[in-house]
Amino acid sequence: MKYRSLKVMSLAVLLALSYSGCGGSSTSSNDPEVVPLKGVAIDGYLENAKVCLDLNLNRTCDSDEPSAYTDKDGKFIFMVKKSKVGSSPIIVEAIAGKTIDKDTAKTVANSFTLSAPKGQYVVTPITTLIQNELENNATISVKKAAANLSKKLNLTPKSEKLLTDYVANTQLHKLHELAKTVVELMVKIEGQIVTNLDINKTKETKKGLDYLVNNKIIENIPVLVKEIKDNNKTAKELHTEILGVANNVNVSKDELEKAIGKTSTIVKLLQGKTVYEEDGEYKGTIQSLTFSDDMKKIKCHDKDGSYTDTITKVTESVFTVIGDEKVEGSYKLVSYTDDYIELLVNYPGIKVTKRFYYDEAKAKAYYKIGTTTIKTLVGSLYGGDASKKNSIVTMTFF
Repeated sequence: MKYRSLKVMSLAVLLALSYSGCGGSSTSSNDPEVVPLKGVAIDGYLENAKVCLDLNLNRTCDSDEPSAYTDKDGKFIFMVKKSKVGSSPIIVEAIAGKTIDKDTAKTVANSFTLSAPKGQYVVTPITTLIQNELENNATISVKKAAANLSKKLNLTPKSEKLLTDYVANTQLHKLHELAKTVVELMVKIEGQIVTNLDINKTKETKKGLDYLVNNKIIENIPVLVKEIKDNNKTAKELHTEILGVANNVNVSKDELEKAIGKTSTIVKLLQGKTVYEEDGEYKGTIQSLTFSDDMKKIKCHDKDGSYTDTITKVTESVFTVIGDEKVEGSYKLVSYTDDYIELLVNYPGIKVTKRFYYDEAKAKAYYKIGTTTIKTLVGSLYGGDASKKNSIVTMTFF
């Protein structure tokens, strides 16, 4: 990417920097009304599990996301803005030594994460696999994802039953045993990958690791499904077979890195999209960046013409590139909305947060303020610093 040192800064930006201070952030919304969001978390019913609306899609309950802990019946309720209802998946974090599984009346020995597709509020190991199907193909519906999973696992219940409370419906007791089996496989396969590849489970690796583990479960669990379905085996009775399946799962570091890249938030926001920003050197010029569907190339357009950069590595929130001039740089996700994404652009000689719009007209409208200000303020300005006697501040605009 042909980013150069910034030669121009508007007075508005300078004043904003002068008056910025420390403290907490605040949020605002055109729709300030909030409503209760209710649901239930199940392996058996999970008590004292953390539940949240995963607004940033990182499979983790962050401090700024609506959340709550489940009650003794696995139920949860928290308040969300109306505009956010049905907008994001639900995440359940079962916490080792703290969360109680009502199937055993004991705290879980190992932490694990469950999820449900957006708009679904019964969260189980089965809905977690359905969410994984959606991440494999974001263009399909929840109903289609459930049908795909049912076909892959050769399940008997109708696909819509996979999204329901199988504990409350005793006719779904085999689905309940399957859910227990899924959780045991989750814990065993993840532990094996972490140990064999000697990795730390951080926010940067968690989503890709969860996605990879769930894919491996879908690939390897059919033999266990058959035992549950045809021979009425329980998860407890299948313990030895579950260990055998988990031990046969082999994952390479390259496979994990690909999973991390595929599921990263920054990929989901930019994959196959074109975004627009004000070119840093040529004020009044909108630059566009088009990301390839495989997230390996960026086609760039600015006043100098068109060129292509190569994306060399992708993590949860950062991608690195090498440009046509063999200059390396990186982009780090700072924040995003439905209209734009903000990235920290880091190249030799420049480190700045840039706002990229999905709509060119909105980009022009946003950057017009800066352009108008610069044209008005060509020349030099002088001002005193009240905290220092006889001081002069000079700001020169080119």
